[in-house]
Amino acid sequence: MVRPAHILLFCIASCFAACQATKTSRVGLSDRIESISRRVESLRGESFRHRVVGRVLAREDLLRIYDSVSLDEADPADSAWDRMIWTIGFIDSLGALDGVADSVDQASIDAFYSRGVLWVVDGMLDSPQLDATIAHELAHALQDQRWDLRKLYRAHRGLDQRLALQYLLEGEARLVETLYTHPVSAPEKILQRLPHLSLEAFRDTLRLAKGLDPEFVTLPTYHTYEQGARALAVRRLVGGWKAVDEWFSTPPTSSCFLHPEDSCHKPMDPDPTGLFPVAKGWWLLREGRVGEHYMNILLSVWRESPKWLPDSEIKAKILLDEQPKEPNPDQTVSGWRGDRFQVLRDGEGNLALAWRTVWEDSISARGFQHAYQRVLVRKQRDDSLYARTDRWSLFHDAQAGVWDRVERFGSEVWITEGVPGAKPFQYTLGKALPTTEPVLPRP
Repeated sequence: MVRPAHILLFCIASCFAACQATKTSRVGLSDRIESISRRVESLRGESFRHRVVGRVLAREDLLRIYDSVSLDEADPADSAWDRMIWTIGFIDSLGALDGVADSVDQASIDAFYSRGVLWVVDGMLDSPQLDATIAHELAHALQDQRWDLRKLYRAHRGLDQRLALQYLLEGEARLVETLYTHPVSAPEKILQRLPHLSLEAFRDTLRLAKGLDPEFVTLPTYHTYEQGARALAVRRLVGGWKAVDEWFSTPPTSSCFLHPEDSCHKPMDPDPTGLFPVAKGWWLLREGRVGEHYMNILLSVWRESPKWLPDSEIKAKILLDEQPKEPNPDQTVSGWRGDRFQVLRDGEGNLALAWRTVWEDSISARGFQHAYQRVLVRKQRDDSLYARTDRWSLFHDAQAGVWDRVERFGSEVWITEGVPGAKPFQYTLGKALPTTEPVLPRP
């Protein structure tokens, strides 16, 4: 029989041994961080302002600690805000997928940096990938000390802005990690290790590997690392680290990361105010830019929707039958040149969308017009096709008493959903005239 005193002594001894092991691990981790820091400084041409502290944590504590020290702040204008994403068309299933997202984090995160501390999961300490992982996270630490990550997050809220920031931060960290693991003197050789990764090719890879669904959970999470690294490697090849620093000073759109070999253009910022004809009783809930990447995901999600929402229940199914082949989202949005949306709400909680998009030319605008009509009739399944021409389509939900309209004006496509009224509406060209600034094609 084991007496209680012996049990207590055993517990104390076990705790002491565990603490000693943890202390030893932390000492070894600190030494490795210090050594790798010197290499990262050399690769990036920048010195750390402050020493980075290393800490070990158990995997079961990962999410709790990660959430408690995360630099990211809740942003009601980004894709996590269910009212806005539901209105635009990202469906309100993200909340139901919180557990899936958490499982992705738990399975994929082996280390992370936050607020001066580099956290490493205990099981990673004996991994051959530890040094490369530390180099990646030290790149984030250097970013924080140079640019203040909290300040960057606060300054770049919203859908496309926050996503572009993720491309920038993770892309540079992956580039530094690649330079660390494959030291070469010629920057062009790094590009060979960072091939262009289109979103469509990435989707195919996920499908073959039975990747997670829906795609808008997986794409922003993983694509930003590889494609972000390539975009910054291209930029470094042309203008050195100075060119990369310029993007940290003024982060570009997601489009610049999707097409790194092309010129990075400043996006158009059209005013969508005149697209919603009903003002009384409605107020602006949120506004911002969707951007090329999220447009791509939007089209992708609804392209896959017949798997979980049969097209047979769509009242305006004629639009899907006329062109049964689903458009390629990459090709459809490649001519994006700018957009701005507004989500409006009335006193009863009804939501409306006014969204003005700008394209490279009328051909690109026409492609998006037709692709988005397929999205609209799928998400607004009670819409009947009221009238249409090649340039515009008008839809009516008789039960809800609202109208939806998609119309092309040259190189622009205007979208309005949820307009109440007994009679159909049309756009009045006043303050909402098409953009007069020239839309320049990519070189």
